[in-house]
Amino acid sequence: MSLIRNSTAFFSALLATPFLAVACAVRPTLRSNLGERLGGLPQGEPGAVWIHGASLGEARIVSLVSRELKKRGHRTFVSTQTEAGRSALRAESEAEEVGFAPFDHPWCVDRALDRIQPAALVLCEAEIWPVWIAAAASRGIPVGLVSARLSRTSLRRSRWVRRLMGRAIGRLSFIGARSEADAQGYVELGARAEVVRVTGDLKRSARPSVSVFPPDLRQIWPAAPVLIAASTHAGEETAALEALERLEGRGKSFHLILAPRHLERVEEVADELSARGRVFKRRSTARGRWDPGEVLLLDSHGELASLYASAGAVFVGGTLVRRGGHDPLEAVRGGCGVVVGPHTEHIREVLNVLIMQGLAVRITRPDELAEAWVKALNRSRDSVLAAAKDFDVAGDGIRTGTLDFVEALMKRRPS
Repeated sequence: MSLIRNSTAFFSALLATPFLAVACAVRPTLRSNLGERLGGLPQGEPGAVWIHGASLGEARIVSLVSRELKKRGHRTFVSTQTEAGRSALRAESEAEEVGFAPFDHPWCVDRALDRIQPAALVLCEAEIWPVWIAAAASRGIPVGLVSARLSRTSLRRSRWVRRLMGRAIGRLSFIGARSEADAQGYVELGARAEVVRVTGDLKRSARPSVSVFPPDLRQIWPAAPVLIAASTHAGEETAALEALERLEGRGKSFHLILAPRHLERVEEVADELSARGRVFKRRSTARGRWDPGEVLLLDSHGELASLYASAGAVFVGGTLVRRGGHDPLEAVRGGCGVVVGPHTEHIREVLNVLIMQGLAVRITRPDELAEAWVKALNRSRDSVLAAAKDFDVAGDGIRTGTLDFVEALMKRRPS
């Protein structure tokens, strides 16, 4: 078995090398963290709980689990796959060390596990990495999934992909699912029913740290309503700009903030603004007056949450394109009504509650965004904030239940 594994590792590394070289050439951030992605993670004292989330969106869950486990006497190591995620983890996780996750290759994960020697591995949401999970389980390290979600796409995948995923899922020592549907989906894919429990969506209890509104923006912040298109992907900035044009065509005056999900897209968005003849400021160089119709292009990490408390309404990105949607709760906790598109698979439970309470407006087409923004603006900030407090109370129970489950099942050895 070891010979087969090593041979497979050798040939897969050989095939991957040219692609990795190209990726490093076009993505400077990958070059800067390549050593860690190859398994050269910071080496600490053995026995920490390793907690991993994919990127910025999951960093809040990772940070929450890390802080709560530390309160219970555990040491933690946290990891992610993006620079933005690492910045957030350094600021909020209180972990002993922060690093990048290894590539899902035997040599990389073996080297990483040798250096970290974790007591347990806790993955967040949908981070199913077959090689990593198998390597940890073979060492007797319990591996679990918290706030676990499962897309319909995963259940429709081809037989060989389902078999590969099912084998990895079957090795998990605990799965804290967001909903009954997610729990059932994991069992269908191969999870052992006795290790699956519905514990809820940890994003409901992962409240952000108190953020201070940037003083330099306070000097130029307008009295007119501010609209935010948050965590946007390609095509969604176009929808936001066209919605702004529709509102202006009705004689309404608004200010718009565009906050691309990935900062490497800032230049692409700036080019579109210029092509449309739209006056805009970059956040990094914003000075002087901010006139109605002028767009503020957010090109900084970690400031978006602080802006919600002074904004009017927010379009949540990743919902007009097939990305499954990003967390709307940050905006609601800031007192903003939110607008989402049709693609909300990753946020369906929390979004259903927001819609029932009148805190979110769902649209099906980009040309409906202008009207939806106006509707979201009609909700009073006080009523939105009151509803957000109810979410936080429910979230406290989700947090406690998940962490109790994690602690109990950390003691199980992989089957």
